[in-house]
Formats: sequence, structure tokens, C-alpha cells
Amino acid sequence: MKPIYIVDGYNMIHQIPVLKDKLDRSLLEARTGLENIISGYVAGKAVTVYLVYDGQADVSDIPGQSNSHLKIIYSRGSLKADPLIKSLAKKFSRSAQLWVVTRDNDIIRYAKGYRVSSMPPAEFYRLILRSDPADQVLPKYDYDMPVDELLEWMDLFDKDAGKDDEDEFLC
Repeated sequence: MKPIYIVDGYNMIHQIPVLKDKLDRSLLEARTGLENIISGYVAGKAVTVYLVYDGQADVSDIPGQSNSHLKIIYSRGSLKADPLIKSLAKKFSRSAQLWVVTRDNDIIRYAKGYRVSSMPPAEFYRLILRSDPADQVLPKYDYDMPVDELLEWMDLFDKDAGKDDEDEFLC
């Protein structure tokens, strides 16, 4: 089974400094930032992320769009996201790889009751950042080539050079 993450959207925004800075400017900017980060993570991977926000957004205010790997869900009206997150945790509790991403103790306790693992937003953010080898290479070398081309070259060299050279290249 592919991994499933249920992300408490606003909880994550408040826990990640780069997103919290965006929130100081605009709620829309913070949500867009989170959705872009997660979209980059799920692209081309066998993973599903349910990103759950409190309250129903105005349709014109919704920055992202759901797709097969990223499902963006808003609770209805003034309702909280917590019941939705709990419902999803219960629904997918039989999945072999299911995590609830939040620091909300009530949700964490509920998830544990269904044997669902939890992960703090900061840990999920670190997982996302280290998932793409290009994220490690691009800041160091500042290439002007597309990421997919860079990854193709990295694959070619990795096959010929072996693991020791790969570690040297990424450092």
C-alpha cells in the first residue's frame, strides 16, 4: 500500500517558520506556499496527502487544486478540521502506512486509538525537503538547467560512479 499522510493544514502552517512568515502577510499566501511544497513532494511518487483546513473557503480564494496525489479539503462553514482529520484517520486506519501530521494532542490520541501513527509538522517538512536529490544539489551548484535534466545526469553518473562518489557529489 502506498503511504497516506493526513495533514492538519493550519497546524502545519503555524509550525513551519517559512510558512508562518507568509501567514503574517496573507492567509492565501501561506496556504499556497504549503500546497506548493506538498505538490512538489507528491509529484511522481506513490503517495497520497490529504491536506485539511478549517472552515470553508470562498471558491475564488482557493489557491490549489486537488489531484490524484494531493487532496485539499476544507471543513464546512465554521466547523473545525479536527473532525474531518479524525474521520479520515479512522477511514484509512487499515492502511499499512498512514500518518496524521499534526501537533494537536486530541487528534494524536484519537489516531493512536486506531493504531495510526502521528508525525509533527516539522518532521514531515524535513521529510519533504530531503526527498528530492535536486534540493540538495541545486543550492550548492546553482545550475541553469531544468531539474529533470539535472536528475537525469545525476542518475547517469550514479550508475557509473557508485555510492561513494554519489555521497561526495551531494555534500
